[in-house]
Amino acid sequence: MTAMNASLLPDRRLANRLDGLVRKTSSPRAFAAAGRVVIGALGHGGGPRWARELCDAMSDSLWLVQARTVIEEDAAFRVELATAAMALASVRPERRVACLEAVRVWLGLGMIDATEMTDPVLLAQRALLALIIDDTWQAERCVAQLGLIELSGAGAVLHDWVVARRQRHGMLREAQCFHHLRLALSDASPGVRATVMLLATVAIDERSAALQQWAPEPSGPDEVETTDPVIRLAV
Repeated sequence: MTAMNASLLPDRRLANRLDGLVRKTSSPRAFAAAGRVVIGALGHGGGPRWARELCDAMSDSLWLVQARTVIEEDAAFRVELATAAMALASVRPERRVACLEAVRVWLGLGMIDATEMTDPVLLAQRALLALIIDDTWQAERCVAQLGLIELSGAGAVLHDWVVARRQRHGMLREAQCFHHLRLALSDASPGVRATVMLLATVAIDERSAALQQWAPEPSGPDEVETTDPVIRLAV
């Protein structure tokens, strides 16, 4: 089942079955399915307790799932795994760093050929995942392929977003692309909209955090800059 045809409706009984399966077997397929269920829960009013418990199981299994799929050849399945990792990070932010590393492994830093993918939703997911890890090279190729298929106007918006990132237009422009993407998905199914917008939210949050980290710290009140860039005098 792909992200396009999954209903993503929350189902506690399904979550309980997946919880046991993920805990006992660390099955990559169960991990990906658990991610879809978590996204469905988040898209229907937040994270109920059973969704958080399912994320605990996913968290415990993340390393084994990653190890078992490091040579996975199915590009679409890698995208689903990476999307599930971002669903996990959204519920368990303390696992953000580990989830981002897993996404880097599953996306292969651009080593998966985007032209072999034909599902527009998965291409949109992959483009956003690439933006999350700041891999504009891969994101460009995804939106180029998506432009041949189109996704309710979202392809053009994602293209603009990738251009804004590559040319460093700043957070205001990226935030505009985020809101335009939400509008472009207004006619999409609830499952598609929930999945794509979750990734878009992570992408905008990661970019904001990165820019804040790179921003120079303001000079203190007791520091005076000299004309020599090497010398700084304190008064």
